[in-house]
Amino acid sequence: MWRMTTRPPVRLGEWRVHHDFSALPRLDPAGMQVRTVREYWDGLFSGILEYQGEWYWYETFFGEDRDVVPEARRFVLAEVPEAVVLEELEWERVFRASGVSVSPERWHAEVYGPYLASGVPELGEALLIGWCFLMAGERAQ
Repeated sequence: MWRMTTRPPVRLGEWRVHHDFSALPRLDPAGMQVRTVREYWDGLFSGILEYQGEWYWYETFFGEDRDVVPEARRFVLAEVPEAVVLEELEWERVFRASGVSVSPERWHAEVYGPYLASGVPELGEALLIGWCFLMAGERAQ
């Protein structure tokens, strides 16, 4: 649900096109807990985090050249449906339960392949609540 502010609401799909942080409030990352990592490239890229008792999708953009990774990345936080949260948490459970006791080939076939096939959730209509800096090396707890 959109919260009353002086700024118009911004949807994740719009932000993915324009990458305009100026229309969003800056959030304090203190108390944010990364719970899942959907995409990772030399640091967090997207996933689910918990902030002030609510679940949010986090996502970053740092240009077309993924080999140039900034030390601190700016992330937007978007409202996320409960079904997406539950699916992402289930994948996190599957990853942790799979451990390292199976061969890389078997792990890829049984875990990582299906995970990739599930695709990134379609959240283009999700409302953004703001943005924050997170360090590139932070990982799920």
